[in-house]
Amino acid sequence: MELRHLEYFVAVVDHGGVSRAAEALHVAQPTISQVLRVLERELKVDLFVRTGRRLTPSPAGLALVSDARRALRGVLAVSDHAREIQDAKTGILTITTMPELSSDALVSWASAFMRSNPELQYSISEADSAAGLAAAVETGHSELGFTSLPIAEHPQLSSLTIGTQRLLLVAPPKSAHSLADVSEMDVVRISELPEIPIAVSHLANRENTAVAKVFEECGAKFTPQAICPNRSTQLAFVLSGDMFTFLPLRMALTAYRQGATIFDTDPLIESPFGFVFRRSGLSQAAHQLMESCQQSLKGWTDATENGFAKHGSYAAAIRDLATRG
Repeated sequence: MELRHLEYFVAVVDHGGVSRAAEALHVAQPTISQVLRVLERELKVDLFVRTGRRLTPSPAGLALVSDARRALRGVLAVSDHAREIQDAKTGILTITTMPELSSDALVSWASAFMRSNPELQYSISEADSAAGLAAAVETGHSELGFTSLPIAEHPQLSSLTIGTQRLLLVAPPKSAHSLADVSEMDVVRISELPEIPIAVSHLANRENTAVAKVFEECGAKFTPQAICPNRSTQLAFVLSGDMFTFLPLRMALTAYRQGATIFDTDPLIESPFGFVFRRSGLSQAAHQLMESCQQSLKGWTDATENGFAKHGSYAAAIRDLATRG
């Protein structure tokens, strides 16, 4: 019996079927189906009741899933212990991020830690879904996940909220006049927003869902005209003078410096973000990285919140930061 077989078995139980488990683990559905059949032959018991294409855990499967979890936790505990033994200045720290949270922002906030630990290597990858990120952390492929919160509850995972991501409406250069009727003091009212061409990143699904939800609640129409492969293309559509988009504050700062016009929205579009990690333990390096990010982020948060208190909008706060260099 291979540990991978137990991992697939538990994933099918947790995700409610082969297709969702395959998506979370980034493997083909036939691979998981084949592994389940092999596992059932080895154990000489039916782990699932099959009704058409639907799988329901059998009584034997439900009885054995806790043993499978313990076995997997045992392997992860050995891995965690070995990682804890390592000095914080050696080894590789693996992090999975979500596309709507810029890896550049993570690196910016973690830069002080990186300078203090030059011998530590970093492996940063992106997941295409929250389920994929959770699976990467849960299975030990990544030690930390950096994502908007909350995520679906996982018994083996914990999360740490370190901030709130706010989105600004980013408009083409010299477009303020086109929104004059629906804006006041840098704030655009979503409920009165005319239908505008919007560019989105096709990977930032959670961000797009959050924007669409606010539009729907305000009775406005959200129909992206351009679905872009990355943030650079998304911003290029705006700077060309053709489209609008929504970007986090740090990216809105970059857009403003390149000539874009920026607005707050009413209501604000925002969501908490932070780290996801396994309950079984973290390396010293991972602990220190999260603490360093919190300290670095505090400076950015204080600057934007003070600017908001002074000027009455995050857009004005960002423009103020842009003038400081």
